[in-house]
Amino acid sequence: MITDDALQGQKNLLDLPEEKLVEIFKRLDTTTAARVMKSNKTLRRIVKDKKVTNEICKDMVYSPRIEVFCNYQPFIDETKGPGFWCSKHSDMCEKVIFRSDQLIDEGDGVYRVRDGVQVIHEEAFRNNQEIQEIIIPNSVTKIGPRAFSNCKNLLRVTIPNSITVISAEMFTGCERLATVNIPNSVTHIGSAAFENCEGLQTIIIPDSVTKLGHNIVFSGCTSLVSIELSKTLKEIPRYCFQNCKSLKSITIPDSVTEIEEKAFRQCTSLEAINFPNSLKRIGWGAFTKCTRLATVTLPNTVEDIGPTSFQSCTRLTAITLPEAIKLISAYTFRGCTSLTAITIPNSVEEINDMAFEDCTALISIVIPFSVTHVGHGAFHRCTSLISVTVLNPDVQIYPYAFSNCPGLTKNNVTLPSGFDFSGHRIFDIELQEELKALYG
Repeated sequence: MITDDALQGQKNLLDLPEEKLVEIFKRLDTTTAARVMKSNKTLRRIVKDKKVTNEICKDMVYSPRIEVFCNYQPFIDETKGPGFWCSKHSDMCEKVIFRSDQLIDEGDGVYRVRDGVQVIHEEAFRNNQEIQEIIIPNSVTKIGPRAFSNCKNLLRVTIPNSITVISAEMFTGCERLATVNIPNSVTHIGSAAFENCEGLQTIIIPDSVTKLGHNIVFSGCTSLVSIELSKTLKEIPRYCFQNCKSLKSITIPDSVTEIEEKAFRQCTSLEAINFPNSLKRIGWGAFTKCTRLATVTLPNTVEDIGPTSFQSCTRLTAITLPEAIKLISAYTFRGCTSLTAITIPNSVEEINDMAFEDCTALISIVIPFSVTHVGHGAFHRCTSLISVTVLNPDVQIYPYAFSNCPGLTKNNVTLPSGFDFSGHRIFDIELQEELKALYG
């Protein structure tokens, strides 16, 4: 494949024989070809004939300047707006749909893609408010990004088993879309493919799907109550199910090793999560503001829990931390106002800033000998805290770690002998002076 570099210094392209020029363009990558031909009518004319094969057309169907290769030329229609017309030279053009008026109207909001069509171009039906159901034949093998985005009255679609990729933003903003059948032929679902499909209630992702797009695949599907995930997924990508406010439970399959950042953020109905033994990492903010989540048991395979992972899970009463983690990240449990107890495993070496701030129901805490660092405000405003035990005499505890904990007294705080306050205000002023007299 020829790239931009190969064309450097080729200022006299038009001096080449047409046959040579066509051969060059057959081997160009899409971006370079579109750039070079964009402003040159002569080059466009030279390639606008049968010398550019249907295979070239097929490879270029997703290019924003597809007219370069598929002989489509832009036009402006006073009633329909911008569109394309096909020259008579390319058979491939008959196999591509660009606009809604190329559909067959079956009546009552039902439209059918004609048999033989292989490609539905990107944004082909975007913002169409008439389509309620779309029938797609098995001849279609590619559907471009945003093909159905913001079709706000689309209710039903069956994806044929000839499709292997659900492209990015394909159904974004289809507010009334209630059911989608994803066939076993699909291996990849792109980013934001179903974002803000507010009517979508159930989704089954078949085991053929090995990867989800890098973000917001189902974000904002506020009516989604049931998800069955593919058993071959390795990651739940960032923001994937953010704001799925009706989702009550989910089982993470055994294949998953990572739940990325904010994957389930603000799933405010989520009550239960089944974590697999394969899980190694939970990204920052993964379950922030899951306000009905009551208990969490993490498998011992988890090595990393990111900042704010369970922040503001206001009904969380208990959590079992894995024995493999070395760090409790900043803000991890901040604002978990129902959390009454937590056991910090002996593997933990650091408790970072504000990790348990505003855990107003937390009653007691034991900081094990393994911990060498407790960050700023780690237990700030834990107003029910009535027992603190610190075991490591060399632990570094930073300012305000236990400030505004009114239940703490010199009788229920246990520190190692010779504890070094290092001039920090760790506790409220009066209590700290009393503890200095006892342990300093």
